[in-house]
Amino acid sequence: MAISAALSIILTLWSVIVVPKLDLTTPASNIQLWIIYMFLDASYGYFFHMILLKPIRWIASKLPGSNMPSLTDEKNLSEQEGQCNDATIVWPTDAMIDKLPRKWIVEGRILLANQTSMPDDIADDSKSQRHSSSRKRRISTKEKSNQERQSKSNDCNSSEMTYHHQPYYLNHVRGSTRIRQASQRLALALGTLTSSYILCNLSSQITLKNIGLGISSPRQVLFDVSCGFGIGSFIVLFIFLLEIQMGWIKVVGYWETVVPDENFAFNITWDILFHVGVSINEEIM
Repeated sequence: MAISAALSIILTLWSVIVVPKLDLTTPASNIQLWIIYMFLDASYGYFFHMILLKPIRWIASKLPGSNMPSLTDEKNLSEQEGQCNDATIVWPTDAMIDKLPRKWIVEGRILLANQTSMPDDIADDSKSQRHSSSRKRRISTKEKSNQERQSKSNDCNSSEMTYHHQPYYLNHVRGSTRIRQASQRLALALGTLTSSYILCNLSSQITLKNIGLGISSPRQVLFDVSCGFGIGSFIVLFIFLLEIQMGWIKVVGYWETVVPDENFAFNITWDILFHVGVSINEEIM
């Protein structure tokens, strides 16, 4: 933490000397400002991450359903925090698969999780045995291809994952991992906000209002946030309802967690905080 703090201070002093002299009407000065901003953003993001890291890890270790290495095991903690999918979580469960339409289980990838051949009672009688055998071979080839692709691309997993555990790509991690990932994203967002504040105050040609961070009144801020949240939520909700209406989605449960001991309210909170951090980075940078 001392090194990251020292680096942030040095880069800030560098900015104090260089930024006021930049003429942002020229491409060269804009490139210099962009380079300074990138360095500031990275250093402050890492600094805030180090501040949040230990208390967040301690909180995560106390959460229901927590499955973490020892708080002194830095290597395994870091590997777990970098996971995209936890292979120890079995999903979908047999109970969830039973709620899906049988056609999905036969024609989709989930067939490969529990079955090695197509059930006779729903096979198409008009197809010949040769065509059926050929289809089985194609499905088997898909299974092998998907397993190989998952093994190569999912380098976040520390243990070998089978096709049954993840018939499709999805971020499935425990709440104790997600809260730590959320803290990383929030730390990066704080770094972005801090860097933007510093540069906007040092430059006479850029203000916080220019990058959308000017606060004219609390009422205007609330209105802008409400509009942004409402529009984004409406688009996602509309697509979700349309997919249900078209039969592309089957709802199999509500307010559930993949790990039984975990708390749904906690888990959804970590996800919201995670995406708040991502949104701030995307919009400001």
